[in-house]
Amino acid sequence: MPTTPRSQLPYPAAADPADVPADMQKLALALDEIAYGEILADVNIPAAVEATALEFLTAGAITYQNVPIVIEFVSPSVVLQGAAGARLDFDLWDAGTMIGTIAEIVNNDPVPSPGKTVPMHGVRRLLPTAGSHTYRIRGYATAGTGIVHAGTGPSAYGPSFIRVRRA
Repeated sequence: MPTTPRSQLPYPAAADPADVPADMQKLALALDEIAYGEILADVNIPAAVEATALEFLTAGAITYQNVPIVIEFVSPSVVLQGAAGARLDFDLWDAGTMIGTIAEIVNNDPVPSPGKTVPMHGVRRLLPTAGSHTYRIRGYATAGTGIVHAGTGPSAYGPSFIRVRRA
């Protein structure tokens, strides 16, 4: 069965007999998320360095094919409580290997403030090797502390999460 060039979505060739249920199942499986992990309570992010960052989200160990994926980190609200120049970094890891910073907040305000609060959405597209991978989000503050807000809604924050899907 041929596939689309970018997303590798299967579609029937002109000579193929139509099998709508089977074709729809293949399409649904191709669009489905691969892994998901969430937190439902606030997490305090300490002052640290990259090597000792706090792991607070994981997508779990999954066996991947050698096809492009997209990894997302989403939080309804993060707070950086640090002086001017302080950073709150969120790094993407594969087991014990740092892949890169997926999101960051920086306090560029020269006047001290009680905290910088923003929603967070970091995205990374990559091509994993075939085999098992455990994608994780770790956070650290270069000065001061941070908070990743999360909850169960509806009167509180929604969850903060990591999601892996096909690219």
